[in-house]
Amino acid sequence: MGSNAKRDLLLAAVIGAACVAGCATKPAVPGAADRSGTEVKAEGLQWLPPGTVFVLHDKRSGTYGHYDFTVGKPQGFDETQVWTQSEREWKGVKAIALSSPQMGTLIYSASDGGLLAIVDTGGKKIGSYDPPITYEWPLKVGKAWTSKVALTWMTEANTMPLEVHFRVEAFEEVTVAAGTYRAFRIVSVDSLGEVRTAWARPDLGLWCIKRVLDRSSSYPYGAGHEEDELVSVTPPK
Repeated sequence: MGSNAKRDLLLAAVIGAACVAGCATKPAVPGAADRSGTEVKAEGLQWLPPGTVFVLHDKRSGTYGHYDFTVGKPQGFDETQVWTQSEREWKGVKAIALSSPQMGTLIYSASDGGLLAIVDTGGKKIGSYDPPITYEWPLKVGKAWTSKVALTWMTEANTMPLEVHFRVEAFEEVTVAAGTYRAFRIVSVDSLGEVRTAWARPDLGLWCIKRVLDRSSSYPYGAGHEEDELVSVTPPK
């Protein structure tokens, strides 16, 4: 993975970058199609068991692609990725790791889901957020907040401020390869100009059912588009 691709993985990992979540292809996860006349709130997060394997479809173009040194620019791709969940410690903190042979590892705080660090496929840390970036609880339609963090990329000396503005816009039905779910639609815009829309139920272990990201031509690294959706999950044996 080239340096630009590592940087893009780091930026794309803000809130569920891997689009990992718990849902089943055939029977649906309990609550996946729930409906209620009362206000829906997500009071906190839930992790699925260690050893759970997630499959997602990841389609990218522009600056979201893998950097190709032979042509000197990112190249888009359309691929299936496999992510495996495990438990570990990270600097003395109990953590959840989501690892993919194609993309590396995302390390989250087990207590609140805050993104702690990103590790490449060779085991080298390529980025971190201080403080860890996560949702603010409880989630409910209309809620908005701003996260201000220091984003460190590749080396401790390469640190930049980043603001991410979040808003929970709806609780609605969304259909992906894994099934149909009732989920929060959460839109975020960062201070670099990236816009992302995610459908999630973190209170059910569904961190990201679907996600769409866009960068305009004015973005520092150029324009790009990405779409991710959950395909299936296999629980541990």
